[in-house]
Amino acid sequence: MKKLILRDGTLCSIRKVKLSEKEKVRELFLQTSPESRYYRFFGATSQLDDKLLNSLIKNDAYNVSLVCIVKGSIVGIANYNATEDLQSAEVSFMVKDEFQGKGIGTLLLEELAKHAWLRGIKELEAFVLSDNYNMISVFKNSGFEIMHEKLDLTSIHLKLPLAKFSKVMSEHLLREKLATQASLVAAFKPKKIVYIGEDNVLWQNIKQFRKDAVILAKDNNVIKNIRAIKPDLIIVDVVDCENIIHITELETLKVLIITAKLNEPIKSKVVNLVKKQGIRLIGPNSTGLFYNTKDNKINISPIVIPKEGSIAIATHSNLLGISLVGYFDYIGLGVGCFVSVGDKADVSANDLLYVWQDDNNIDIIVLYLDSFGDPITFSMLSRKISKHKPIFAVKAGRTLISLSASRHESLIFSNTDFTVDGLFKQTGIIRAETLEELFDDVLLAYACDFLSESNYVSLISNSIGANLMAIDTFEANN
Repeated sequence: MKKLILRDGTLCSIRKVKLSEKEKVRELFLQTSPESRYYRFFGATSQLDDKLLNSLIKNDAYNVSLVCIVKGSIVGIANYNATEDLQSAEVSFMVKDEFQGKGIGTLLLEELAKHAWLRGIKELEAFVLSDNYNMISVFKNSGFEIMHEKLDLTSIHLKLPLAKFSKVMSEHLLREKLATQASLVAAFKPKKIVYIGEDNVLWQNIKQFRKDAVILAKDNNVIKNIRAIKPDLIIVDVVDCENIIHITELETLKVLIITAKLNEPIKSKVVNLVKKQGIRLIGPNSTGLFYNTKDNKINISPIVIPKEGSIAIATHSNLLGISLVGYFDYIGLGVGCFVSVGDKADVSANDLLYVWQDDNNIDIIVLYLDSFGDPITFSMLSRKISKHKPIFAVKAGRTLISLSASRHESLIFSNTDFTVDGLFKQTGIIRAETLEELFDDVLLAYACDFLSESNYVSLISNSIGANLMAIDTFEANN
């Protein structure tokens, strides 16, 4: 299941439809307007017979059927049917009327294109009624070309060569960036904060920059009090499954940070709830976050906020994340933003790369990873960002033994560290084998940034040969 964000910031998920969801797909059909059915099936259709319904939920070597889910309900479905030689596949869509115009069709199309591309299909094609302007716009904006206008006086034939898939993904990254940034505003610039817990250090750090924040004890009135406050950000530092369930039902809640460590049954239940409600979740088992620039200061962590800086840190490891912050502060670089994703049940490094991509306060990005999210998105996104902001990464889980010990084992990269190394090189990410090497690399990036502002260079060395080589290098690159 892939988590995505609609244009209005609503969280949705896209996955292959299950055979057990046959009646839910029929319900989607019945809840769709006659006009939408007409456009989907090229004629007036009031009933969905079993043969047609089965074709909508087929997943095999030649067919892929995806559904879009918002708050537990199927609101859209997309299909492709490939030719026997797997050279081409025809795509079609149906989206519930009240969810049209939110970008669901575009997201479903991009996911279909990705599935087709990975299977070696060369092109997608679509046949659309000539007055179905909304769907034609979706196809054209995604890179489809009109091959035959008015094919049979009533329909249009469009094609998308998947050699242009990189263009489709670039447009997808732009939409994802804007939607992700909107969905995480409450994490870094919340309107109202509620903290449920007993960690006095964490609470004092929250209050340092947000005097209006409210702390609530875990008691029978906590949900009633939260409803009265209407926060958009809640930090939960105590394990209480029942209260968390009620918290996720709050309409104003946009971001939930869980610093407590949850056992697997409770974690699974919480994750399913936040997905259904469209809430972004940082954690569980997260140290929290802070943002530390002149424009904005907020500290939702037990960490003593360091001096202002332009380094952003995303980490899976709480202890190593705290160590990174402490050392960068010690050597005088400072940190602008820190996020501990913990068990990364929702928010991952990809989301944070979207946030930092356009942040003028962030110049250097540091990642401590032991697994990845969507590798295609990670690859294209990091390649784009690394052109103007250096990205440094320490990747744990390099051996089978360490992978087996990791709670974030990645199925994609668990076979070989060679794959990870190749990915980093292709995307421009600078890989450090150790923390010491990471600190040296970041210091060098600062030094290079400083040197680029001046045409004057001083060389200090105890070797004439080294000085001569350095002079030759500067002259050659001047």
